Parts: sequence; C-alpha cells; structure tokens
Amino acid sequence: MGNCYDCLSPQEPDTTPDPEIRRQQQIRAAEQRQKESDARGVKDPERLKRQQKKREDAEKTALTQGQGEGGLKWTVG
Repeated sequence: MGNCYDCLSPQEPDTTPDPEIRRQQQIRAAEQRQKESDARGVKDPERLKRQQKKREDAEKTALTQGQGEGGLKWTVG
C-alpha cells in the first residue's frame, strides 16, 4: 500500500532541448521581460523615447558649449 510503481508506468523520453536552442529561448524570454518592464506604467512609449532623446541632446550641447566654471562660486567668511 502506498507504493509508487513508476517503473511500471510508461515513461516519456527526455525531451530536453539542445543547450543552444535552450539558450536562445532564454535570451528571447529575457529580452521580452526587459521590454515589458521598460514599458510598465508608460502610456505612450514613443513620447518617452522622444523625451529621452531630447534630454540627451540637451546634455550633449551643454557639454560641448563648455560651461567652464559651472556658474557656482564658493565664498568663505
């Protein structure tokens, strides 16, 4: 009573995919998860991309113009 007779039941052959195929599947799944997490909470992803590009361009132009001292002065006393 209570014994399992796995040796008597038909067994499915091991259907583990080739390691290379499995690696490709894992890469695709990771990319999909990354894309979904990036888009989470964003109603308009294209607008977000435009804003990020605009911000990067503004940072690049600020660096190329060379603001020199940075506009801050330190005074003591």
